[in-house]
Amino acid sequence: MLTVFSAVLAFSFSTEAAAGAMRPTTFVVDTRLTEGPVENFSELAVNPNKLAMHLKPLDTADGLVPKATVTDEQIAINDRIFFAPGVGGIRPSSFPILDRVAAKLIERPDIEEVSIQGHTARNPSGDINLALSVQRSKAVVDYLVSKGVKRERISSIGFGQTRSEGDDGNRVEFVIEKWSKNRMATAAQTVLDTSQGDSTGSLLIANEHSYEATVAVNGTVVGKVGPYTDAAIHGLKTGLYDVRFSHTSGYSYFKAVRTSIVESPIVPGGAPAAVVLKNGGLPADEAAE
Repeated sequence: MLTVFSAVLAFSFSTEAAAGAMRPTTFVVDTRLTEGPVENFSELAVNPNKLAMHLKPLDTADGLVPKATVTDEQIAINDRIFFAPGVGGIRPSSFPILDRVAAKLIERPDIEEVSIQGHTARNPSGDINLALSVQRSKAVVDYLVSKGVKRERISSIGFGQTRSEGDDGNRVEFVIEKWSKNRMATAAQTVLDTSQGDSTGSLLIANEHSYEATVAVNGTVVGKVGPYTDAAIHGLKTGLYDVRFSHTSGYSYFKAVRTSIVESPIVPGGAPAAVVLKNGGLPADEAAE
């Protein structure tokens, strides 16, 4: 019995015999998903089968405002600190959240000592990662001091990849090491339920620049997209998401995007299929960047 493969092979041999020696033809199979968790990412940092569990919509545009919240153990932030690739320099897109940390330290003198702890993702260059995490944590200390925080209140330490968590270990933590005897009361934080509702949609991520971009959704790095490339995450709860881009050029920006339905496969550079809010979903005088 003649199979499809053998038929194609026979056709190939007969064509070469008739036309002489030919260079082999490479057929590229388009593996982009028309439905499922992700589509058209060049690299994923989070398991695509678990993306929907990682990412939940924001209740309001207020969730996009940089926040630094004091807990018993740390100053928790609702965003990541972004650095230029391979160096300790802080990207301007992270200045607003660091400004909030500095302001929180200034208004809370009962926090006597804070440790700025740098971490990096796992890779074979462990020693390089350790040095990089040290540089980055020191850069954060220098920035906070430039904003009025007394240097004797803050220290820095780099752990490299020794304490990496999950699929992406690049992070900076603000750990409270010592409280004063006159500790101020910390207001209880209200946790809003963002998981209500059964409807789902697709989040379109459109890289509009000529550089590869690292993409973070609600502060969680999900992966990379190529230049002028559209990508999508499917099966997310309907709502508002904070999508941040950090380009290899050093340029960073964010968009507030609402999920919608992407009916057709994503094509690089295609028309957006989700609603992008003006000014990142924020009032004009509260733009983060």
